[in-house]
Parts: sequence; structure tokens; C-alpha cells
Amino acid sequence: MPVDKTSDETISDLRKQRGSLKGRITQFKKFVDSFQGATLTPLQVEEFKVRIQAASDLFSKFNAIETELESFLSDAEFQTNSEYVNSLESIYFTAIAGANCLIHSVETSSRIPDDSACRKPNVKLPEIKLPIFDGSCDNWLEFKHSYSTMIHKRSDLDEIQKFHYLRSALTGSALQVISALEFSPANYIHAWELLENRFHNERLLVNNHVKALFNSATLKSESSTQIRKLIDTILRNLRALNPLDEPTEKWDTLIIYLIVTKLDVSTEREWEKHKGAMSLGVKDKVKLDDLLSFLRNRADMLDMITANHSKPKEVSQITTSDKKSDNKYHNRSLNRIHSYVSSKDDLITGDDDHHQLLSICQRTSEVLQSGCFPLRKWTFNSDTYQSESVDHFIGEHSQTKTLGLGWHNTDDDLYFATNIDNNYSKLTKRVMLSILSQIYDPLGLLSPVVIIPKLLLQKLWLSKIDWDTPVPMDIVKIWHNFVETLKYLKDIRIIRHVRGAYAQYTELHIFSDASQDAYGACAYIRTYSDNSDVTVRLLCAKSKVAPLKSISIPRLELCGALIGAKLYKKIVESLRLEFSKVYFWTDSTIVMGWLKMSPHLLKTFVQNRVSEVNELTGDSVWLHVGSKDNPADLLSRGYSLDLLKDCELWWNGPPYLRNLDDFDNRSDITDVQNLPELKGKQTCLLTTEYEDLIDFERYGSFSKLKRVGAYILRFIDNTRIKKIDKDNRRTGSLSVSECNAAQKMLIRQLYSIHAHNEKSKSVTPIIFSLLPDKSQETYAILLRLIKSVFPVWKPLKVTMDYEKAAMNAVAKVYNGIEIKGCYFHYNRCLFRKAKQFKISTPFKKRHVSRCAGIARLPAELTASGIEYVMRKSPPGTEIEKFNAYFKTQWLEKTNFNKTCCCNKEQLRTTNNLEGWHSRINRYIGKKNTTIANLLDTLIKETKITNIFKTNSKKAKIYLEIDHEIDSAVSDLKSGLITVGHCVELISPYAFKF
Repeated sequence: MPVDKTSDETISDLRKQRGSLKGRITQFKKFVDSFQGATLTPLQVEEFKVRIQAASDLFSKFNAIETELESFLSDAEFQTNSEYVNSLESIYFTAIAGANCLIHSVETSSRIPDDSACRKPNVKLPEIKLPIFDGSCDNWLEFKHSYSTMIHKRSDLDEIQKFHYLRSALTGSALQVISALEFSPANYIHAWELLENRFHNERLLVNNHVKALFNSATLKSESSTQIRKLIDTILRNLRALNPLDEPTEKWDTLIIYLIVTKLDVSTEREWEKHKGAMSLGVKDKVKLDDLLSFLRNRADMLDMITANHSKPKEVSQITTSDKKSDNKYHNRSLNRIHSYVSSKDDLITGDDDHHQLLSICQRTSEVLQSGCFPLRKWTFNSDTYQSESVDHFIGEHSQTKTLGLGWHNTDDDLYFATNIDNNYSKLTKRVMLSILSQIYDPLGLLSPVVIIPKLLLQKLWLSKIDWDTPVPMDIVKIWHNFVETLKYLKDIRIIRHVRGAYAQYTELHIFSDASQDAYGACAYIRTYSDNSDVTVRLLCAKSKVAPLKSISIPRLELCGALIGAKLYKKIVESLRLEFSKVYFWTDSTIVMGWLKMSPHLLKTFVQNRVSEVNELTGDSVWLHVGSKDNPADLLSRGYSLDLLKDCELWWNGPPYLRNLDDFDNRSDITDVQNLPELKGKQTCLLTTEYEDLIDFERYGSFSKLKRVGAYILRFIDNTRIKKIDKDNRRTGSLSVSECNAAQKMLIRQLYSIHAHNEKSKSVTPIIFSLLPDKSQETYAILLRLIKSVFPVWKPLKVTMDYEKAAMNAVAKVYNGIEIKGCYFHYNRCLFRKAKQFKISTPFKKRHVSRCAGIARLPAELTASGIEYVMRKSPPGTEIEKFNAYFKTQWLEKTNFNKTCCCNKEQLRTTNNLEGWHSRINRYIGKKNTTIANLLDTLIKETKITNIFKTNSKKAKIYLEIDHEIDSAVSDLKSGLITVGHCVELISPYAFKF
């Protein structure tokens, strides 16, 4: 056996090693001193570099020995030792400095001065932006090469800087790959390796590029743009396949055929003509470059033809802009207007600063005047501008038409400049439509009025009345009343500026409603001023008549909500205005319930519209409004114009929008019961009358009962054997294997119930029962019997295997009891299914362990844990099958948080006392065992359990596992680690339960 050295011997050995190293470093210094003043040859330069590296290694060893030696020295010896170390360091650093000076002098003298290097560049090159990678495999190689050159391979950046650049260059799924890593220098290389392992899959990259080749868009017509796009797609994917060791240079025939199948008929015909005109030999083949050259020439030809025959389009749009002028550049604000201008005759613009506005007017006139387009008829909405020098000003008071509406410049309001021609001899459908078309309302401000004639026209269509046939008298009466109210159009004045004065805070409120006749939505702008004044004004509205096919009111309400969502999208796209908040209002609680549900649970009609509404509105808030406060109710039912002109609800919205307190205290309705339009669930009820296979009361000996069971099993096996194989049927005396099989069949019905002692933290069996089967009814009979014998025993919680029949029976007999599944059984189910799907690699098994570890998370964080695990799941068909099983069996069919989550449970498994099964099996295997002996055995086993098991402690390995898991969960709750990090810490222990 080796003998331990004393401290004196150790100190002596260390000093000998230290002295040897000092001597070698001293020799290196002498070698360097011998070359002082000399010029080194290239060979000597290389020798110096090697010797410097060797001296550095010697110095590192010296420091290691010195550190070990200092641990043995006393305080008095430490001072002497420090002087020794200082002398050696002086020798080493002097030698290294001299060697580096000799090398540097040679390298400096060998450099050739470059004039271009001395000149400073007089052009500032544009900044090279760091590439962004979003997780798309098609962009991986481009990102990898660019990032490696710009950041990864640079030696002047430390690891933490590289990690920062890497995180800033990633988005989407790529960023999620490294999101679980702590931001530290040590994790940078690990993060880069994770990205390479995930995205540098050459098989997947090749597959994606080949797929992109075959999925190239087909040319529907002759188009130079589409031809060039096809060329770019083909070349981009071929170039990407070259670095992946794919022999694309030999694919000409295949790629030519692929491209030709994508061409339009005319281009394909011209290619065949071009190919026939080519002078090719018998064995010569058409090259891919020939086809690409032909396509480029054809694209150029199509461009020339289009340019020579194009016609300018007539434009009748008007562009508005209220962008303030920038003093730095002369025509910055004009450029903004010009980029949008597409009208030849009108310009509408504005600004909060009248000096800026006049400047815009002046410069716009100058720019257009230079092209012989003089601007005339300037009109302003303020007297401030009248004294300014603006040419061609038409006056202080004027009425101008814009966008089909009239505008009073002094009052700055809009009016309906409509002269209704009501002269007709007879009222027909043609006359009604002609008069209705004279009401030009682009913003839908008269929707409650216009919906009335629309409904009349729908009735006429249902009556199948011709265009020039007089309409029925009942419709004539309604129409005359409608036309009579049109005289009030001239009394309606609409404030042009919907935002209040000095608005600081702007909201958008959209109301929707429906009736049996029509549905629609209206939008309001709500603003806060500096002095907390609230202004609410109507912005626009949209209505539609209900379809001819009868539809339920809830469906029509949903259609109204969809109109509101589309109206919101149109407003956001049209107005260059940022809203602080967006609210949607409906008086239908059913619609609100649908919008809060997952669309896949709804029928097709509702599902499609709910999905579209959710997509358009995003995270906007849906609130409930009473019918009397819903302005959209007016446009869904119709409203007379003489009443609408003074209707405060329509023009300024419901009163509570103008009251801060009332509005802030409103809440949405979330508790909606018995929603219609849900997908039906098919339920199959199967009733089976069970008859015991063996009558236990007929046998007093367990061995006889076992033999009877063996004969029954033999009979069952023999009946399954076909007649042609009847020689294989079993006959004669029973074998040992048959008796053992019968014993297992009988004993597997032995059911036990254990009780958990909170004080001793132990589990003790309290009830044994030999059950004839494992059906729900059998379990229920047993539990009712226990309940009748022990009526005061009211268990609060039960932990059991995931056996549906037993769980249903417990829930039925003990109403309100909390049922928890066995964590061990949960793990076994997952790993058994993983084995069935042939998940064998450690990398993929880790995914199964993560799924098992989710059950140990706090219930409120299991959703985040599941999201993390699914995001981290590796690729592969077997993993997809496992994920589908996990989602269906454990997430959809089981209340995971209530049944599977065991973070706060002291009792997590039912395996605490299952060792007694093996002892009972061994005992009842003896000869002449009776039922009475079996009962005696159970009684003895109970006593043994009471003595030993109740006083036994939990195994050390399980205590350590619980400690590690509890520590990880505690760090998670404290915010020290993320959910993903916690899952990674817990998952390795899943196999150990």
C-alpha cells in the first residue's frame, strides 16, 4: 500500500521542481541576451516564437507549483519565498520582453510602406447591418456565413459581446432556441452550438431547396416580372444546393424540364422554336444556361413592348397630408404630399401651425407652376389666413364640395350637398334606386336613414317585381314618408374635425348590432384634452341588409361584429393616427361568449366568422353595451331623418362615453352559459350484464380454486386453436405454468386501500378486498360498502392509478373528493408509450423526461411549461406521434392541473406499500392453501406493516430527489430561473420514480 508523504517531504519535492523550472527559464533568458543587437533571420524568428511559447508553459507550471507550496509554508517562510518568486518573475518578464522586441524589429523592417494605407478614405462607406435570422431554414446558411465573418470569428470581441450580438440578430423560433440559456460568457459557445444543431440540418436544407424548386410559381401569362422571378428562384436554390455537396452541375436536363413546365403557353412555344433553331449536334444537349439566356432576352423584349404601348391611367383620388414642414430640407413636406398625390384637380391639406401651412401652400404652388399647373381657388377655414398673400384666394366665406360632401369653410363643417330629383309620374323600382343613388354618403353617416329604402328594395326583389312595374301601395306609402324627410338633409351639419381641440389622448370605439332586417357597425373617436374635457364624435358607419335566407339573431349579431372588425381595419389603414385604446361594443352576450371561445369548438358558420373577427381585432377589448345605449341599434332597425338630425346618441355616442367615471367602471360580461352553435359531442352508452366466471363461494381451498381457474384458462386457449391444429391443444394434467397463470388471474383482483398518516408521513393498508373484476360498478359496490360500515370516514383527497373505472367510481361515491393521479404511473405511461413509438436516442428521450417533469411544476405555471416543452421538442415522426398522444390523452381528456400536477402534494405515488404483493403471492403458492389461510396472511401482513412500515423513513435517494426538485421550484417562484430552466432541472429525475 502507498505511504502518505509528510509535509516536509512534500515541500522538498516541490522546491526541487521549482528550482528545475527556474533554471530552464534562466537558460531561456541567456539565449535571448545572446541575440541582443543582432538581426534575426526568418528561421530564427520562428525559433523565437516556439521558445516564447515553451517559456510561457514553464512559467505556468512554476505558478502552479508555487501555489501548492505556499499552502505548506509558515508566515516566516512566506516572506523569503516571496523574494524568490519576485526574482524569477523579473527574469521571465525581461526575457519575454527582449524576445518580443527582436521579433518586432524584424517584422517592422520587413514591411513595405503602402501609400494607399496612409491615405484616409474620403468616402464614408455605409454601415453593414447585422443579419437577422428568424428560424427559417432557407436563410440559415446566409445568416451563418455572414454572422461568422462579422462577429463569431473576430478575436477582438469577448464572449459576452458576441452573445449580445447573437441575441440581437435572432427573432422568432430562432430566439426561442437559446431563450432558456443564462446570459453569460460561458453560454455563448453553447448557444451557437444549439443553433447549429437545430438549423444546420443538411438533409432538411436540401429538402427545402429542392421543394422550393418544384413549388416555383407557374406563369399564367406573358410577364417579364414573373419570368425574372422564376429565374431568380431557380438560381437562388441551385446556388444554395452547391455548398451542400449536391451535384447541381449535372441537373441541367431535370431543371430544364422543370422550368418548361412552369412557363406559359406562348413562352413555351417560343422556347421550342428557339431550341429548334439552335445548331446542336446529334449527341449535344441543351444547357441550362441556354434556357436562362432565352428567358432573360424574352423578359427584356416584353419590357420594351410594355413601355412602348403603355397608357397613362386617369386618376380621380385626392391626397391629404397634415405633416409639418421640416426646415432642414427645402421641400421635405412637399415630397410627402407629392408621393401620395394622384388627383389632377384638388389638393386638401392642413397643419396646426398656420405659418407652416402657408409655407406649404406657397411652395406647392411654385412646384406645380414650374410644370404649368397653377393652383387656384384657395379656401381656408380660419380668418387668420385672409390677410396673408395667397394668390387666387376665392373669398372669406365660401361653400366648397370635397369628397362628394359640401364644406363650409368659416364654420369648418360638412353638409350633404344633395338636390333630390323627386319628379316622377309613377313609382317603380328603377325610380326608387335612382333617387337612392343621389344620396352620396361615403362615410355612412346616414346609414340609419338609408337602410330604410334598402329594405324596401329587398322586398321588391322578393316580390319579383320588374324594373318598370309600379310598386304596391304599402311600399309607396313608406317611400313617400321617406322622401318627405329628405328635406331635413340641409339642416344636418357635421363637424369636420372629429378629434377635439388640443386632444392628448385618442380612443376608437366601435359599436355593432343586428336585427332580423339588417346589421352593421358605427365608429366613434373619443378624445381627452389638456383640461380633461372628453369629446366623442361619429367617424363613420357601415350597414347591410340581412340575407334573404333566414338566419338566427345571434348569427346576425356576429355578422355585425364582423362588419365592425372590418371597419376597424379600414380606419387603421386610412388614418395615419395612433389610437391609445380600441374598444368594441356589442349588446349580444352570445357573441361575446363565442369570441372568448376557441373557434374549433364552434360550428362552421360561426367558427369562420369568429376566426376572422379575432384575426382583425387582435387583442382589442370587447365590452357589453345595453340596447338603449347602443347607437348601432339605430342603423340595424332604421331611423327617420327628421329624428336623426337631432339624435345625440347617433352623432355623439352613448352618454357614458363622455363620463369618465361611468366608463372606467364598466366591465365586460364573461359568464355566459349554454351557448348555441357548439359542435355536438356524440356519446355512446354501453350496458353490459356481468356474470362471474368463477363462483368463489363453492370452493374452500385456494389450491382447488387455482386448479379450476387453470382448467378454465386451458379451455379458453384450446377453443382459440383452429381445427387443423387440434394436435396442439393441451390435455392431461395441469402444468406448473398453467397453475401460475391461474394464480395471477385470481390475485390481480386483490384490491387494497391505504391511508396516509400526516404525522408519521407513512402509508398503511387499511382495507383488502378480492374483487371479481375491475369494472366501475364493482368498485362502486366496494366503496358504498365501506361508506356504510364507516359513515364517519370522509376522505378529502385520494391518490390512485390512472384507471378510469376506479376514478369514476370514487368521484361518484365520494362526491367532491379531490382525485390525484399516481406520479409513478404517469411516468410509466409516458415511457411505455415512448418505447412503443421507438423513441430510443438520449436526445429524444430527454423530451419524454421533460413531459414527465411538467407534473412537478406549480399548477399556475404548467401551461408555460407545456409551451416550453413543445417548443423544444426535437424533429422526427416518432416525436410527433408522442406529442399527439400527450396532448390528446393528458391535456385534453384529463384535467392536468387538478389530476396530474403534484407539486404541492406530499403523497405522489401509490407504490409505498406494494411490496407485500410479492410475499402474498409466494405464500399462496403453497399446497392446500385455503381462503381462511389467505385471510390470516393478510392480517399478519397488516401487523408487519403497522410495526415496520409506519416507522420506516423515506429512502435516501427519494429524499435527495425531492430536495433537488423542491429547490428548483423554489428558485422558479422567486424569479431566479425561468420555467424552461426549471423543467430542464426537474426532467433528469423523471426516470428515478
